[in-house]
Amino acid sequence: MEAADRRIRGADHMPSGLRIGSVVYFDVTLNGRDAGRIVIGLFTENCPLYCEYFHRRCTGDGGKGESFRGMRLPCIIVRTAAIFGDGAFMQHGIPGYNPEFLPTEYKAEKPWRGCLSSIAHGPNKETPNFAIHMGSGDFSPNVFGMVIGGYEVIEHMQSVGTTYGCEPKGEWVVEGCGELCTLDKTKIVPMPWQLYESVSVGFDEDKFGPKSSKATFAPSASNSGDAARKKVLGLF
Repeated sequence: MEAADRRIRGADHMPSGLRIGSVVYFDVTLNGRDAGRIVIGLFTENCPLYCEYFHRRCTGDGGKGESFRGMRLPCIIVRTAAIFGDGAFMQHGIPGYNPEFLPTEYKAEKPWRGCLSSIAHGPNKETPNFAIHMGSGDFSPNVFGMVIGGYEVIEHMQSVGTTYGCEPKGEWVVEGCGELCTLDKTKIVPMPWQLYESVSVGFDEDKFGPKSSKATFAPSASNSGDAARKKVLGLF
């Protein structure tokens, strides 16, 4: 892997000690047609609370029986992340914690291509909204998982493009979701580097551009995506 390619993907920011304990999936449609499956590994040993919430919503066992089915993709920040979310508050059903927020558990030094991070209202206020990152950046996200299959679906989301700001041109919907497997805790091992390489095959520097800065995520009148961001409650 070339040095420039590693840098833009954020390859050097992926800690070697992260452990995938559960594997879940999203079946995604674009304008009502099948667009593929995104397979996600959850770092259950590193951030058990948020992964438990995320897992429950994948299987339909979330608070009030909620799942991610029917959730739309409201925001794509080009060359940075696909932002998923359906509101400012969660109903996680995990006893002993505020039902509308979860605490910050694992803060990565920087994001890397394919990682998933929760979006917070503030310290220890992680929301149901989350990002799938497309590259590195100069900020420290609250990482809880990683795409381990179907990254071409994320690339397709970006290639379809956005309207003014960051609103996707097409209607992307999580049509189905669920669990593929959960590993016995005694068999959970650090994620092999080859897994990340397989996710990152085919990265096009000319297409995806250089890494982004933290300012890309900040709502501001000077940011072209501000109007679209405000349509999604609680994202920022």
